[in-house]
Amino acid sequence: MKIQMIGMDHSLAPVEIRERFSFTTAGAEAAMKTVCATPGVEGCILLSTCNRTELYLTGAVQEPFRLLCQAAGVAAETFAPYIVTQEGDDAALHLLEVA
Repeated sequence: MKIQMIGMDHSLAPVEIRERFSFTTAGAEAAMKTVCATPGVEGCILLSTCNRTELYLTGAVQEPFRLLCQAAGVAAETFAPYIVTQEGDDAALHLLEVA
């Protein structure tokens, strides 16, 4: 199983940027349903706090950054400098550390 993480946190993005990627509980649920319906996505977790937003994906996912931006309703090109990605064991370990 391939796992990917795409996200941002307080070390990468000022609060004004992080607010654009903030999700309520209901918003996160709706976003995860939409993301999971994307071809190639087998599963996802969307973690959204005041300090970070991270999308974890499994499957053969094309352009995970665009999926996160679509879920947040923002243009991807504007926010690329604030994004970090991890894959495989690094992504899984990061999720466990954050949780």
